[in-house]
Amino acid sequence: MANQRVTGPKYLGSYDKQVAFFSQVTGAIRDSGTSGENAKDNTVIFYDKKFHWSWFIPLDKDVVSVGLVLPRADFLEKKQTPEEFFRSELYKHQS
Repeated sequence: MANQRVTGPKYLGSYDKQVAFFSQVTGAIRDSGTSGENAKDNTVIFYDKKFHWSWFIPLDKDVVSVGLVLPRADFLEKKQTPEEFFRSELYKHQS
């Protein structure tokens, strides 16, 4: 996407310093579908800031994949279990 100038520039060499947290959930609230024929089934990727991003990917009519990627240092700083951290970050960033 960076090569197509859809996003900002690529930053190489920092991926080994990131961690990913993800899960599959049922009952997630999806878009109503009004902004496009199948908008409720669209993959959504959120970019918060450099090296911080998350996703919401519908897998079928009931299940979605949700996850986030961020610097490992952010996770270690909080001294939480992976589950506690994932939940707190998801709730912190919901609209």
